Amino acid sequence: MTTTALILVGHSPYTDPWHDDAAVGHLVALELAAAGLDPVLRSTMPGVLDEVDPADLALFVVKVSGGPVDDADGTWAGFQARLAGLLTAGVPVLALHQAGAAFGNPPAWAAAVGGHWVDGRSWHPAIGEATFEPVDDEHPVIAGLMPFTAYDETYFDLETAPGIRPLVVVRHEGAAHPVAWQGPGASKVVVDTLGHDARSFDSRGRVELLRREIAWLTTTD
Repeated sequence: MTTTALILVGHSPYTDPWHDDAAVGHLVALELAAAGLDPVLRSTMPGVLDEVDPADLALFVVKVSGGPVDDADGTWAGFQARLAGLLTAGVPVLALHQAGAAFGNPPAWAAAVGGHWVDGRSWHPAIGEATFEPVDDEHPVIAGLMPFTAYDETYFDLETAPGIRPLVVVRHEGAAHPVAWQGPGASKVVVDTLGHDARSFDSRGRVELLRREIAWLTTTD
């Protein structure tokens, strides 16, 4: 059984000035190793998936920003094709923080994750201590998990697909906003919008959520 977990973190053009993807990727790699997996941490560059066989991956972790949608010179065409191949093959996916719209949000990725930030609609208050509330006690990821606080960004008014399964929410003016969910398709996909930077992982509850996500995504049913 394969134990390789590939972690992609942001690199130009799929990066931004606000997120320390490398630091978060490192912390996630430590948790993957503690779970018995073999983490491979890579920057998102055109050839990073060239030698990746979906059959060799136990998990695909993404902490990457949106970046440009167009690719006029075809630099990223091979990457996008291989990304779609990973998703079609059903490799389990963990999309962290801003990764709902990663890689320019191509159709295969958007369909798999089922939700993302929309400029002009989505927003977040200033980063700080926030309360995160599990809402689906029947799902293995959060069964018995208590509400917790973490120093993080809280995303509001994301665009989400009808078929997602909300796992964790934040509340604002009486409304519950999903910030972690299971993707809408048949494959195992979890979107976890926590993890703006390393400070999020000072929270025991946040780390417990991540560990449960890893366990569920890498357990064969």
